[in-house]
Amino acid sequence: MSGYLSPNISSDTRVSKNVSDSVRVLRTTGARYAGRSIFLWGDEQLLPQMLTAALPNTVTTHNMNPELILEAAIFEIVTKVGVESLFIPSFVFQAFQLVPENRTFNYSALLFPDGTYVNLWGVDKSVPDLTQLEAKMWFFYMAAQYMSINIESLHMGQIMLMSKNDRGMLHTSDLLNKIRTHAMYHARRGFILCNAHVYEDPFVHFNFTLQLIFDFHAFPSRPVPNMTRPKLEHCYLKKDFENAIYGKSAGGISVSGWKTMSLPYLVELDNYDCTNHPGIQDPNDTAHPFGWDEISWYAHQSVEYRNSWLLESVKWLQLNDPVGYLEMPGMRCLCDSTFVDHINVGYYSASSGVDPVGFDQEDAIVAAWAL
Repeated sequence: MSGYLSPNISSDTRVSKNVSDSVRVLRTTGARYAGRSIFLWGDEQLLPQMLTAALPNTVTTHNMNPELILEAAIFEIVTKVGVESLFIPSFVFQAFQLVPENRTFNYSALLFPDGTYVNLWGVDKSVPDLTQLEAKMWFFYMAAQYMSINIESLHMGQIMLMSKNDRGMLHTSDLLNKIRTHAMYHARRGFILCNAHVYEDPFVHFNFTLQLIFDFHAFPSRPVPNMTRPKLEHCYLKKDFENAIYGKSAGGISVSGWKTMSLPYLVELDNYDCTNHPGIQDPNDTAHPFGWDEISWYAHQSVEYRNSWLLESVKWLQLNDPVGYLEMPGMRCLCDSTFVDHINVGYYSASSGVDPVGFDQEDAIVAAWAL
């Protein structure tokens, strides 16, 4: 449900502005977890007004279903303009046993000292280094801000970039422990779930033990283009394709203490970017199914195929890796806005008949969850 909690104040406004319909979709599908409900990709200076706008929508959503978990995302990007506009609250210093100071976040102190990933996303737009104290303080601060509006889960994006230098995940684990401790006293129900786009070492266990550091794993679904009938633009799920998670989610001792051979995980129809050849498969770039990112490929298919793909993918997971679950496409930004039956659409929505650009997947989601 990408960004639905605050669609008018965001770094990515390619989402439906109809919050009431988004809440209706969550109700009619029976959803219990709403992924990426709120996030920023850079533009951190928008955070205070975004949180203010989102809070009434979290209240409305929980009035509809008090059990529903809302997820926020804290991604692998910080910008100089954004972070240096935000003052560090005293409780952040105190969580790290530091004397409070009257200052904003220091952009340079968030980054890899050797220049790794600096300006990766553009000038003064970089990947933070989670071995740096300032970066850990930043992530803790963001997590606490999201908890203040009733968020109960955090997706932490490409952790393998931010934790590149964190041998044994000591710094990352320390950060997550501080976030979970804060949640005990400040989160809506006293907990926070943490996940990232990762599923194997060296990024999932604490200090080379069996202790897992995330509550569950998450990853793109990696649809395989069916090149035997390429004109249909059909895809399917498969083990050992690209870097797909299927059959590879690491096991061990979970955050809450139970043992597992393979930690449960979610796969999603991810968005990232599209190529300059939409609708045409590059055999050397199968991570872009038929030239699109995953959700844009999906949105370009017929409603009948989209419905059947959800059902078949759920069945495939049940047979081939039952600890994996398909995170249903509720709302997601698209990299391509030209469709046969939708004109100038910047986002996919599962809405059936209410949202004027809905893609009509509500009944299929209900049917898939009934399998």
